[in-house]
Amino acid sequence: MDIKANFTKIIGAIVLSTLLGLAISGNAQPGLSNEPDLVVQEVRVSPESPTPGESATITVVVANEGGVDANGPFDVDFHISFGPQELAEIGLGFLVGIRIEKKIVTGVVRRGQTREVQFSWEVLQLPQFKFQFFVDSPVSRIFESGENNNSFETIFEIDEALPTQG
Repeated sequence: MDIKANFTKIIGAIVLSTLLGLAISGNAQPGLSNEPDLVVQEVRVSPESPTPGESATITVVVANEGGVDANGPFDVDFHISFGPQELAEIGLGFLVGIRIEKKIVTGVVRRGQTREVQFSWEVLQLPQFKFQFFVDSPVSRIFESGENNNSFETIFEIDEALPTQG
């Protein structure tokens, strides 16, 4: 075999492997991973200061920070934890944790895009809660570049209604 034939084979192999790499990675963004990466970007509560007994809408903004689109379905779980305020104040945390609701997100979340997921919650007569949100967890349906960033938690305080005098 001559040098020209070897060179042509090598160039052909490079082109083919590049094309196969692009086909396998789909829509990979240069500099980013070749997998999606779903994270909770933001949580909003409406109304902003709900009172006990009132229904609140919690909007969770899920972002795909990976290099390719995330093809659903995947779960978004909403949990709350609560306990005596005295324990939370001294750093012992929250005692009771429960799942409020799980939503299944279908379709595609494109790289760099977000999807909003809404939950309804009736506010309880407790002063403080820990909200926890889990994306594509506990059972991972989507292979991601970062599986350790799929949870988000925040403390939410309730402005208790003042007792009325009769």
